[in-house]
Amino acid sequence: MFPRSLRAPLTFILVAAACAGAVERKVLYDRKVVPNTWNVVGRASPHQRLHFVVAVKQQNLQTLTEKFWEVSNPKSNNWQNFMSRDEIGRLVGSKAKDLKTVTAWLQWLTASARKGVVKVSADAVEVRCSVADAELLFESQMFTYVHDNGHSVVRTMGPHSVPAAVAAVIDFVEGIADFPMHRSSVHKVPRGADGIPTAKGSTKLPLVAPQTLLKMYKVPAAQLSKVSEGPAEFQDDTSYNKEDLKTFFKQTDLPDEQVSDIVGPYNGEMPDTEATLDVQYITSVGQKQVNWYWTADNWMYQWSHNFFNAESVPDEVSISWGWAEDQQCSSGISQSECQTLGIDSQKYVARVNTEFQKIGLRGVSLFVASGDSGANGRSDSTCTDKKLHSSFPGSSPYVTTVGATMLENPQFDLPSPPPACSSMVGYACASGGREVAVSSQKAGFT
Repeated sequence: MFPRSLRAPLTFILVAAACAGAVERKVLYDRKVVPNTWNVVGRASPHQRLHFVVAVKQQNLQTLTEKFWEVSNPKSNNWQNFMSRDEIGRLVGSKAKDLKTVTAWLQWLTASARKGVVKVSADAVEVRCSVADAELLFESQMFTYVHDNGHSVVRTMGPHSVPAAVAAVIDFVEGIADFPMHRSSVHKVPRGADGIPTAKGSTKLPLVAPQTLLKMYKVPAAQLSKVSEGPAEFQDDTSYNKEDLKTFFKQTDLPDEQVSDIVGPYNGEMPDTEATLDVQYITSVGQKQVNWYWTADNWMYQWSHNFFNAESVPDEVSISWGWAEDQQCSSGISQSECQTLGIDSQKYVARVNTEFQKIGLRGVSLFVASGDSGANGRSDSTCTDKKLHSSFPGSSPYVTTVGATMLENPQFDLPSPPPACSSMVGYACASGGREVAVSSQKAGFT
């Protein structure tokens, strides 16, 4: 006999499970293989928390595209005539009956005994719940996986499904079967022990310090500004190294800059080198701005959804992440399998591009690195395939994509070189030179 205090919650679970089994369901994906670089640890704890986003179908996307280009075009009468978050939400928001279908499916999670959190926006539903409840919701089994770098996630093994009525009104669910696409940790090392010939005939290897960029691009002297800026980080890349940031400003002889706004699952215990580099150069080159740091525990859709729906956001965002546009479906899932997931790369990219348009229509500029693995990207860095694999989001038409350049015949006449410029024998901080497209055979990236 169950204690009286457990009868109601238990009955509720049984009823929810029975109801779920009584309706027609659609399998979104049946995972049979653990992706490369990931290792399964075992069944996830039923008490562990899970975070996922349900992307509900949108409306008026052609009108959204037209408005985006109007506010982006200096020749348009509507140039910079941005819209508010609520106005954009009313434009593209899902049909009321579609949102109702999804929220009715999720409603039982919000019962006091369940402790689930269901947050509804104009075109999506964000959910935080226990693993036990997610397994009931998707009729699935959740496991803990650990990446070779130590990062752990909870994802499905075997099939997971949703009611057919729900499947008919959504684009996809992010955070259940997809695995993070980790950023490359490859460090570029300058080639050529004899250095690079310079205009003055020396053979120093050039370093690029903030002062190099400030001088080359004639950035105005530091002054107070109302512009705000920051990097976007993904896949639980939760923090930059605050101590390294202090050291960076000391070695570059620049005033300390602080990050005033941190959004997302920040955890300073395991700072990331690439994220630290992002913060160092954004804060040092964008002098005396309001600095942000924004993270997401999943991929592009979750970040763009959360960013757009936030009340306060920075004016400019830098993204130095990317993956092949035709392989956005989910890390570890081939394109043939991707079709059975209920979404393919084209649909995922299209939905994220819609979110980018919404963000741009709010007046926010997105700047994206084109990538450092060549035209074929990280998914084919040896260029063995017969077609190019452009990197997304750098391939998006709704962002400003920036490629790297290098210096030929670099000059070394910074008026006051910072301490870092003399810390390595044979190296010096460049002040200028002929700027050309990057070659993997040489150094001097700007």
